[in-house]
Amino acid sequence: DIDIRDGVSRLPIELPHILGFEFAGEIAALGEGVTDWSEGDRVAPLSQLHCDRCRWCALGQHQHCEELTMFGIQLPGGYAELAVAPAWALIPVPDHVPFDHAASFQAVFATGWHALTKRVQVKEGDWVLVNAAAGGVGSAGIQIVRLLGGRVIASASSEEKLARAREQGAEG
Repeated sequence: DIDIRDGVSRLPIELPHILGFEFAGEIAALGEGVTDWSEGDRVAPLSQLHCDRCRWCALGQHQHCEELTMFGIQLPGGYAELAVAPAWALIPVPDHVPFDHAASFQAVFATGWHALTKRVQVKEGDWVLVNAAAGGVGSAGIQIVRLLGGRVIASASSEEKLARAREQGAEG
């Protein structure tokens, strides 16, 4: 969102445009035939919607969808007063989770989780270097490593950012 707003994004957008890649809120109204949700339910939509028709979707690899669309890029985003999302793309948000936290789960925490549990498989006692540790994915990475029992060495561009990383659980 910031890159698009600043005019430096590599992603093409058409004007007029509504930003908001990640968002969460309450269901205001239901579309015809929706039975799994109720008005007032707390939800966050998937930020990337797959087509479920292409060869990648048929293989269950939706992240490679040939017709992938994203809120705030090809679709109107969460900066709007109201947003429309398919019912299949909604994720329930527990009452104790603030909406701003729920909105950060997909790009920030999902990226960190995938990297740390699927790519490098952090185990208890492992030391992990987290670069850009004060940013969104870096901050999530610190929390995930700690959750997995690992220990964190953080890097960042300023002492202020390193202090924030230490507040999250970085040790070095």
